Amino acid sequence: YDKRKVVGEFVRDHPARAAKLSPEEIAQILSKVPFSLDQASVAGEIAAGFERSDNMTCAHIVAAMRACEYSKTDVAKAMAPCASDPQNRSIVLDYLEYSFEKDDVAKYFRK
Repeated sequence: YDKRKVVGEFVRDHPARAAKLSPEEIAQILSKVPFSLDQASVAGEIAAGFERSDNMTCAHIVAAMRACEYSKTDVAKAMAPCASDPQNRSIVLDYLEYSFEKDDVAKYFRK
């Protein structure tokens, strides 16, 4: 079944709960998405649940990146616009290996 669709429905049906997911819960959800190419779209659905709150932090993004080792750059880009603490983006960028990845992801954080 389509994990992106399932997560998207959960986020829309339970917005208050979705906006309170912990970093560990986000990592657990993403670890259940076996195909790395699907992980960023699922991360985007999770991030959508945080859009109307200030609950998503850079710690959430790092936890998601750890769960998605092969798609961590795309996962970070999907979640960065919703980070309520863009001043802490360095913990996200430090988890990336290459400067071009860091520069690319940095563009997605709010100013």
